[in-house]
Formats: sequence, C-alpha cells, structure tokens
Amino acid sequence: MHRIGSMEVAVVVNVLKLGEVLKDADIIDDYQLQSALSYQRNWGGRLGSCLIKLGYLNEEKLADVLARQYQLKKIDLSTVNVSDDAMRALSATTAKKYQVMPVSLEKTGNTRSLLVAVADPTNMHAIDDLQFITGCAINTVIATESTIDAAIDYYYEVPPAAIIEDLDELLPSEGKSKPEVSSSDGDRFLRLVRILHAKKVLSDDDLESLLEQ
Repeated sequence: MHRIGSMEVAVVVNVLKLGEVLKDADIIDDYQLQSALSYQRNWGGRLGSCLIKLGYLNEEKLADVLARQYQLKKIDLSTVNVSDDAMRALSATTAKKYQVMPVSLEKTGNTRSLLVAVADPTNMHAIDDLQFITGCAINTVIATESTIDAAIDYYYEVPPAAIIEDLDELLPSEGKSKPEVSSSDGDRFLRLVRILHAKKVLSDDDLESLLEQ
C-alpha cells in the first residue's frame, strides 16, 4: 500500500478494509461498523478490538474470518515454539508497537523471510514497516490479539511474580467484595491469565476456573 501524506491516512484506509471484509462476510452490518468506528474515534484502539468490546463478535470468530478471507493459517501461539532467530530479528518495542509476534526466520541464500503472527492482515502499513525495519520478507499467519499480547509478554520475559501481583488486583479475595471490572480490566485479566498458562504457572484446570470468574 502506498503512503498518502501521513500515517493517519494509511491507518484509516486499513480500518475501512477490515470493516468491509467483515461486512462482506456478513459478520457485522453497517450499523455495527459505524458504531465501532465511532467508539474508536472516542476511545482509540484497533477496529477489531472495538468490535469485540462492543460485543459484535469475539476474537476467535474474527481470527477465523480473516484467516479464511486471506487464505492464511491460523495458529495458537501457546503451542508454537518461537525461534530465537525470529526474536532477534524483531525487538520487543517493535512487536508491541505493531502488535505482531515473530515466529520463525528462514534463510535462503541472501534472502531472509520472517514469519509473524498478526491479528489484522489488512494493515499493510505495518507489514511495510516491518520489512523495512528487519530487512526481511514478511510472511504472516493469523492469531488473536490476546494471544499475541500474551506471547510478547511471555517470550520477551515478564517475570511470573510480577504478573501474579498484577492479576491479584483484579481478583476478589477473602473478606473483600469482588472488584468492579471495566472492559479494559477484563482484557488485562484475560491477557495475564494466558501468560501464566503459557509459562506453565497455571494448569489447564486453573485456566478454565479463572476464565469462568
């Protein structure tokens, strides 16, 4: 995609592409798209996240639709072994900025190809930037936003103790009423739980129990 004037124009074009994909697949209607765009203007965030927060679809559904539409593989980052070479090719700062997770790096002659997990394959601005930053050809697979965030925190070394302390703030404790949880807190809770599960601090049963709260 060509850049037109500024990053803002590129971002708007990408947002409309994602919205059109979801409308064409009959996942959302025009009212829901406009509501999500209005929510995004007021509160920020990616369009996919806004649609999820408004309850118009869930992460897995969004990932399934995008994978099918763009004929990309959908992966579960909690079961994938990320290569050290891939992580060296992409810094934590860059991974967080573009919300992508490097998975593997292949070298063929003088060509390097970096496989990254993305939540929004329509964001060609991000792909262009990643190619420039890494000097690699960028190939993509689909993953949900929460698993990408969890993988970034897991592989770029967030200590489990710090995660547990953060998670404890969002859980009711003995003698205390259940804390009020906003939608952003709910997202953070899900992300922290998934990180601990990926680090083997939580068992499958622990994960299921916490997600039911």
